[in-house]
Amino acid sequence: MNTVNLNSILRHHKLPCFSRDVTPSSLRRPHPSATTMEYAVDASEFTTYWRNMLFSLYATSTTLLLYGIYALLFILSLRTARRPNASEKRIFIVTTYTMFLLATAQMILWFCTTGISVRIVQDLIQQNTVESSLRLWRIYFQFDVAQNIVFVINNCATDLLFLYRCYIIWGSRWRVITLPALCILVTVVLGIVVTVSYDSMTQVHYIDRRAPFIMNVVTNAILVCLTAGRVWWMQREIRILIGAASPPRYAAVVSMILESGSIYWLCLILQVVAQSLAPSSASSIFLGLSTGLTQQVVNIAPTLLVVRAKWGDHDRDQTTKSRVFTPGLVFRTSSLEVGTSLRPTESASGIEMKRTSSEVFEA
Repeated sequence: MNTVNLNSILRHHKLPCFSRDVTPSSLRRPHPSATTMEYAVDASEFTTYWRNMLFSLYATSTTLLLYGIYALLFILSLRTARRPNASEKRIFIVTTYTMFLLATAQMILWFCTTGISVRIVQDLIQQNTVESSLRLWRIYFQFDVAQNIVFVINNCATDLLFLYRCYIIWGSRWRVITLPALCILVTVVLGIVVTVSYDSMTQVHYIDRRAPFIMNVVTNAILVCLTAGRVWWMQREIRILIGAASPPRYAAVVSMILESGSIYWLCLILQVVAQSLAPSSASSIFLGLSTGLTQQVVNIAPTLLVVRAKWGDHDRDQTTKSRVFTPGLVFRTSSLEVGTSLRPTESASGIEMKRTSSEVFEA
């Protein structure tokens, strides 16, 4: 049987050695010049569970840190929700609370899976019964499946929120959002199939686990391009119609959309890269960091967008309270119509800016 020296591994990872004698006498290997005991376990089995524990520890640590940031952004976004809301704005509010509940559920599940993974390694070191280790592994797998399903739902909620914003900005045109809606559906199906097709005993994915993340990158790229492109086109047409520079609010909206999308893209790409690396302790740590990052940024990105938009409107309201009028064109200092106006066939006399950027991006 291949064996591994646990004390050398524990010293390498800067963890305390086990000084208490916890194994049967037949499994003890005393070192002639040390008071600690060295344990002999199956090397391949120990390596598998050790890497799994490293993954869980680093994923939980990253998730906990980012969850604190997300909770702060969530509280800031509640100030917007306290104002009188239009019927369409209720969709953003419901989605926001749903995302927060899902993020909290993921945080709880991470604590559970991490505790179980540590206990599995402890049982392996203490040479407990095989039945005990298998029972713990089955429990761990159940929590892991639940966690993945929650992430799929959370990601779907965020994508639907971006889809609805795109739908509003394009003047409620269903044909525009048909392609991204299909992409969201494919992403959800791939995420569920990858989760349920995983063999917990052989640790084999029968479908490439990177598939849903790659599809998610494509989905968000389409949504960001459609949304930012529409706002940019409106800015261009205003400049042509009035023969002057368009309000700087348009450039700010495009910038916020691109920044929010870029943050999420980067996390998804890191996740794909981490899942493509050869198995090792270092790759397990990197995968844990990228997983925790991705699962929380999916909530941070849209919430940060609405907070930035709201405070941007607040700053503009503090600098000016007047209205600026041009013939046939109305700009309100605290408003920006990005939903139904400025189609190519419309004239300048039919353009009116009504919604604030925080109303459009509110979540």
